[in-house]
Amino acid sequence: MARNIDGLEAAVHGRIRNTQDLAWSDMSLTDNGVAEEGRFGVMTRPMQLGKGKNVEGAQWTGVVTGIAVSMLESGMVDAVVCIASNDDDGNDNNWSNPQPILARTVDDVLRGRGVKPALAPSLAVLDELKDSNIKKLLFCGVGCAVQAFRAIQHELQLDE
Repeated sequence: MARNIDGLEAAVHGRIRNTQDLAWSDMSLTDNGVAEEGRFGVMTRPMQLGKGKNVEGAQWTGVVTGIAVSMLESGMVDAVVCIASNDDDGNDNNWSNPQPILARTVDDVLRGRGVKPALAPSLAVLDELKDSNIKKLLFCGVGCAVQAFRAIQHELQLDE
């Protein structure tokens, strides 16, 4: 598959990332977002999330898990693609055995808490969308998985 990052960025954000100034210095840390966009992609309004209510069992603060739970509970999304950790005995505490899941409940989303420093076939669960009534989907994943998802998103018949 050919990479089309610039095309995807324009489709999603209305513009491509600004890569004019990739020099890293104290002057470019946050003044205009240019250096950050070169490394992290298009930013509308970058923000740093502070520690709030912790998600038990999550790594660090559980910010991503908290956002996913909130979006599911509020009805903003019907399901969340995330990566659960599974041992052979069914426990959710082995990060080295990542399993992509299509989480439809808060308990399912909580199975995805914690960082998994291992590759996982995140797009494999998208086949489950075919025979479902899921129209609003939150996709949580590493950058390369998100780019792959964006490349096929138009084929999934999801709401914008």
